[in-house]
Amino acid sequence: MSPWTCLPGMGLEGVCLDDLSATIGRVQLKKLPRVIAARRKSAMALAAGCAKLKTVRLHTGLPHTQGVYWFLLLRLALDKLAVDKVTFVKALNQEGIPAVSDYWHSPTQHLWCQQRKVFGSSGYPWKSPRYKGDPHREYPLPNARATDATHILLPWHERCTAREVRDTLAALARLEQAYLK
Repeated sequence: MSPWTCLPGMGLEGVCLDDLSATIGRVQLKKLPRVIAARRKSAMALAAGCAKLKTVRLHTGLPHTQGVYWFLLLRLALDKLAVDKVTFVKALNQEGIPAVSDYWHSPTQHLWCQQRKVFGSSGYPWKSPRYKGDPHREYPLPNARATDATHILLPWHERCTAREVRDTLAALARLEQAYLK
């Protein structure tokens, strides 16, 4: 086993990549282009359907980019809805569509970052002699928080078919009709 496959003393004990796991990983990587293509196809179909709605849009990325859609980020026009984001998501879940109301996953908001405990109790990287930044600096990230206030997350995978797209769009349309101001 390579010395790079295990990182003792760095809080990653037991997280080792053995030869068998590496072999499986290499085979799985060959599937990646098909997986991404399937995710893109169904996500684009959902985006096209959302374009017909008044209150929901699927983020499809910046111009000249392509997403891989490991999840879908939907923006709600809350000013056009009579309910808040959490209520909308609960109703979507009741329609059988898995959705999450909070997307906020900034590393700076996790306890390991706030308490500066990444590599055990070493204090690294903040206590590294090479670190020149302020180790006590906070990162409020107002744009990320503003985005989270109007966005919901839908789990998505490569096995989502036209049926899942159709069911999701139907549920979104029903909720839009029910909650439209």
